[in-house]
Amino acid sequence: MKKKKKQRIISITLIVIAIVLIMGIVGYKIISKVKYDQSCEEVAIDEHDIKNNDVNANENKARKNEEIDAIEVFEKLFQNEIDGMPNQSDIDILLNVKYEDTTDAFIGEWRKTQCEMGESGYIKVENNDSYSATVTGGFDSYGSSGNLNENGDTAYYVSDKYMVVKEIEEWDENEITLFLFAIDGDQMEVIQYGHGNMGAGVSARGTYTKGEPEYTNANVIDENFTAQEQASIKTLIEKNGLDYEERFIYSIEYGYFETSTETAAFADGSIQNGTWYESMSPHGFTAGSTIFIGIDGNIYYETGYGEKQFITTNSAVTVMPTKLEE
Repeated sequence: MKKKKKQRIISITLIVIAIVLIMGIVGYKIISKVKYDQSCEEVAIDEHDIKNNDVNANENKARKNEEIDAIEVFEKLFQNEIDGMPNQSDIDILLNVKYEDTTDAFIGEWRKTQCEMGESGYIKVENNDSYSATVTGGFDSYGSSGNLNENGDTAYYVSDKYMVVKEIEEWDENEITLFLFAIDGDQMEVIQYGHGNMGAGVSARGTYTKGEPEYTNANVIDENFTAQEQASIKTLIEKNGLDYEERFIYSIEYGYFETSTETAAFADGSIQNGTWYESMSPHGFTAGSTIFIGIDGNIYYETGYGEKQFITTNSAVTVMPTKLEE
């Protein structure tokens, strides 16, 4: 009995050992299969990542090339202005580049500077998104005016320092105007291809600043008239019931102004040497003025928007003398 019992125990033990071995082998195969599957998945993921990285790299390279092409076109058109409109392929290159600007260098209000007072202008640039901005603006040339689209034009960034606007003209949807904006230090330079929504002689071209504008004719009166002459002119104008600022200061600062040394011929046949000062407002923005100051110190002044009024410090003269040009 004991021998049989011992044999039975040995048999059971062997069976248990066999079961354990079988389960181990099966478990090993299962684990191996799982690891294999995981490995295959990891390889597939790695291959997918590599492909995505390749695609992203190619896209980045293509985008970079587009940016380089757009900058080259912009600088070509900006530095070497051409007659007429740029060709369509250049326009497409400028408008289709997708450059993300993070500097906000353009954002703000700009005023035209380094120009005469009669050539004023302002441009306002507001953030739209990281690829574009909204631009509005108004311009004046001695009383003739113009503007960018009053609802705002979309400007597209070409780089941190360049942006471009394509505007369809209000009176002809087949005509376009191209505005190029370039940051130069703390100033902005603008050039324009096409007429735009501008009056006669008006353009957005010029230099702009966010600070106070500097006018090239800011000292035009002091540079051309002595303090005594200014005082005498003020007395003469106000004595005749006219406004000194309107008829003298604004007339000269905001008009086409020039001087010359020519002889004056008077109605009585006499002549006199002296200096002529003429300011013309082609669009009636200011009162036109013609001044002759003779060598005798008398002032002869004709002023007005249409019909001219003659005033003088010489009571013996009732008609404006005529300039005798050589």
